[in-house]
Amino acid sequence: GGGGFLQTADLFISQRVREMNRFGAVFSTRNMLKNIRDDAKMVFVPNLFFMGYFPQYVHNQRNVDTDKNPAGRFIQGDRFVDKIMENSAMNPDVEKILDAISNENFISTKEIQMYIDFSMNELKRRESICDIRISDFVEDNYKYKQMFYSPNHPFQFVLFELVRRILKFIGIRSESFYHLNDMLDENCYVYSLIGQDMPIYPAVRKYFVGTEFLEKSYANRYFWDLYANFRDFTREYIRLCWAEKFS
Repeated sequence: GGGGFLQTADLFISQRVREMNRFGAVFSTRNMLKNIRDDAKMVFVPNLFFMGYFPQYVHNQRNVDTDKNPAGRFIQGDRFVDKIMENSAMNPDVEKILDAISNENFISTKEIQMYIDFSMNELKRRESICDIRISDFVEDNYKYKQMFYSPNHPFQFVLFELVRRILKFIGIRSESFYHLNDMLDENCYVYSLIGQDMPIYPAVRKYFVGTEFLEKSYANRYFWDLYANFRDFTREYIRLCWAEKFS
């Protein structure tokens, strides 16, 4: 039913969305383009992405409560914890595990840098088929302040930079957006992608010494039940996602 609506659009701004996406092929770029007028202006923006802060990231195959919320409680998994738990006997010492992964040398600097390099290369690849570029902004800023809550959820100031570049591309002055300071408040949920986050490993904090990081993260704020630092967040991840290990 969206074809008629799209026919009224003079401007269409979109990410490149493949047909095999989790929301359905109807939202894919290919389907959208079928319904856009030939004279409509199209602007493609990149899927923002950065794994440099999150070397633990893996899709969580053990997510819980997906029956209550499609994203579940822990949409992102932790490959380091998962490997430890897979090789653990019943009733492992959780605090000892947390002690081990909280060591500032738990993840090598070489591995963290590998994820930074991969992220920048992947972002540049994604934007190579788009009208708007943003990789230079990420590259210039990621060392100084946290830019992403999770690999695909950027902070507001990153999204605002993307908006400014879109406006410039289509010929609209963007100064009028600067007074909307409330929208740049990282705790303003209405305009924020905060809420399905990943905690920052102590080893990553050490690598990015001097970088401003959030002290707490949400597993999924739509449950409103876990906003925690790295250790408490990960303890809950172990307790819930690996519940069968505890009798």
